[in-house]
Amino acid sequence: MRPRLFGEARFEDNCDRLTSDPAFGRAHVLQQIGKAASKPTEADAVIRIGIMIGNADGNFDESEIAAVRAACQTLRLNPQDFGL
Repeated sequence: MRPRLFGEARFEDNCDRLTSDPAFGRAHVLQQIGKAASKPTEADAVIRIGIMIGNADGNFDESEIAAVRAACQTLRLNPQDFGL
């Protein structure tokens, strides 16, 4: 068994929360994202990672764009700065 990468456990926990209870999971994930609001470099990275994940299958659809926009709102960032 390979060791977990930094943040992998948190990512898997967030995925599990989103799958088991989407409304609660969304609120929890946005709360976690909000912790980066006072750290501009981290906030920017959160949005860029969200965009990369959304594009991973080659189709950045409307629900994925909406999720990244919600993260922008939580982080008080302008979605237009990221082409959204």
